[in-house]
Amino acid sequence: MGDVHFLDVGCADASIITTDTATFLVYDARGRRVRKTVGGANTDFIYGLSGNVVAEWGPGCGSSCWTVGYVYANGSLLAEYQSRTTFFVHKDHLGSTRMLTRMDQSVYDPMDYLPFGQQTAGDTSTTHKFTGKERDSESGLPIISLKGKRKL
Repeated sequence: MGDVHFLDVGCADASIITTDTATFLVYDARGRRVRKTVGGANTDFIYGLSGNVVAEWGPGCGSSCWTVGYVYANGSLLAEYQSRTTFFVHKDHLGSTRMLTRMDQSVYDPMDYLPFGQQTAGDTSTTHKFTGKERDSESGLPIISLKGKRKL
């Protein structure tokens, strides 16, 4: 990956530009990422009523289709559906994804992290990493909301 530069273009959208690729991100009024464009290919993020991403719609089966689905239980990611397979997410006490298993109970991807979140083992089979936060594949940074939380 090349150098990462962030362009602040207001609260509605943002860009990540690296020397290898250009990524354009679009956020909704609630500060949630709703579209990512990398190299001209769009990925749309569909949110459920709880505010979690429940599906990704984008390239992967020709022009555009449902590529990843997420299942949550009590606000925590329980399973992912991608590549025609369901993967179960196993977490530790911090909520970090430690392992993905297949339907036949075989281990698909074991993961390990250093104390501040750097991944030391495992692949990129899920975007939900350290403390359960989604990690952006282009920048390697956690995906966070653009809007801060305020107490009334």
